[in-house]
Amino acid sequence: MFDELTLHQSETADSDRLQPLYQGISNDWLQKGLPNVNQRPLSLLLEDEQGAVVGGFYGTTYWQWLEIIALWVAPPLRSRGYARRLVLLAEEVAGTRGCHGAFVDTFSFQARGFYEKLGYEVFGSLPQFPAGHERFYLRKTW
Repeated sequence: MFDELTLHQSETADSDRLQPLYQGISNDWLQKGLPNVNQRPLSLLLEDEQGAVVGGFYGTTYWQWLEIIALWVAPPLRSRGYARRLVLLAEEVAGTRGCHGAFVDTFSFQARGFYEKLGYEVFGSLPQFPAGHERFYLRKTW
């Protein structure tokens, strides 16, 4: 199927082994005149008195956008504005990095309304993902 090449299938993602893949994609983009991705992680973690993580935000900034990857607050701490403050702080940090917008995906059973209240708008969706639900793609510019 792959001639003289060897195919390795895995259920894990070894970042060292994947590096040539990402580097190849990055090189292709540069050859097409796109700017360097210059991806920078952004992590904001909430800890309780014992140092346990009870909530937080994880995202990355690149090409003048903030990508929201994960946002979570422990159930006993919800409805106190922590998630809202985390997103707003992340947007502020992203702005200092030169970003002019943010994007996120969420599900019909999750946080679409939360993001819409923060000024995000749906720009796409994937129906029946998972079955009986929908995945939404939202963005916000500033």
